[in-house]
Amino acid sequence: MNDLNIDYINDILSTSVISHKNLIGETLFVNSNPAKVESVEVKKVNNVIATSKKVNDYKLDSTTTEISNIDKSTLMFSISQLLDNKFIKSLELFETDELEFYKKGIMKLFSKPNPQLIVDEVGEYYDWIITSPKIFNYLSKHKNFESIKDDKVTSIKLRGKINHLSLFVTDNIDSDTLFKGSCKDSSSVMLDRFDISKESNIYVKVDYLFINKGVRKLILI
Repeated sequence: MNDLNIDYINDILSTSVISHKNLIGETLFVNSNPAKVESVEVKKVNNVIATSKKVNDYKLDSTTTEISNIDKSTLMFSISQLLDNKFIKSLELFETDELEFYKKGIMKLFSKPNPQLIVDEVGEYYDWIITSPKIFNYLSKHKNFESIKDDKVTSIKLRGKINHLSLFVTDNIDSDTLFKGSCKDSSSVMLDRFDISKESNIYVKVDYLFINKGVRKLILI
């Protein structure tokens, strides 16, 4: 792995995007890639306790990024940015909807877009959105908005809540775009170590997998 005496999970991943439990509900750490994970389900059926075993096979993606220095702060930032970008990319695979949000014609001179339109569109099932600073600025005007301070290294910041809905903000998506999803439908699988190689430059390799269900991309028009 490395000789820096760094705890990869607790020192680096603990402040990355996967540590947002209200965004990515579950993360599995595995010691191999591919990985085989066995789980046991216990349930009661007709007053009888039954157990069943399930085995999931995971083939993680591997990606390498160049770094300038081998130190903790550089590794934290570099790996976090890498995972942020890959997580956003994994959301781009889902279908896109459009929402008429901006006032048209002369009406835009007299009234501003209503953030409740976004909340209504997201609905009760989804419990998070990721959006741009521009759209977050509108959402922050909602009557039920609650500001949240986020000191994590990740560029996907938890900036507030509206009722049950967690609001994440990033500069890594288009200004009129948001993604809506549910933490119970988002998970990740991470190899429990990273690799550093020194050639003419310094490279760090990370193995990861993001699993998302039901995410929708929404473009505001």
